[in-house]
Amino acid sequence: MKKGAEIAAEILASPEDHKRRATTLRRLAGGIRAEIRSDLLDEKEVRLLTDACAVLERMATERGKAKGIAARKQEDETRRRKIIETLIAGNFGGLSGVPEKVAFIAAAAPHTLRDGNIKTAADLSFYLKEEIGMLVFSLARRDGDPAALVAAAWEKFTGARADLEAKHSALIHTLAEK
Repeated sequence: MKKGAEIAAEILASPEDHKRRATTLRRLAGGIRAEIRSDLLDEKEVRLLTDACAVLERMATERGKAKGIAARKQEDETRRRKIIETLIAGNFGGLSGVPEKVAFIAAAAPHTLRDGNIKTAADLSFYLKEEIGMLVFSLARRDGDPAALVAAAWEKFTGARADLEAKHSALIHTLAEK
């Protein structure tokens, strides 16, 4: 049987999902125990169901351990996300001009521009906020120093920014006029 750490690593579930599953397994074991006590089963069936209850209880215990591991992982990711949000506010959060906003969206989600989703300044602001949020989420899940990850992302963006602004100059011009 897999251990709690393996379960938490392989099954991408929330701590609440693991807890719910552990509760379900314990209830199932309890239901089987009630049938064992009913005197409707012979000795071989009682042994078989008793063994099944033991397996279900072990599974529930491991799911409980997975819940704790998943909860710690979720807390760590939340902490990391807050750190990265703070770091990003210093550079990506300071994008204010239409050209740099369009360039960022082109770098982060080129399909948004390709599909013609941005037609107004409000659209631009909406997608900028969405993509910065996605960047935070993505960087928070990566290993490494948060400051180094944000710095690398910023450097990559600034390196491509001029080309992206040139490529999307028609859209930039249209949005700047409105």
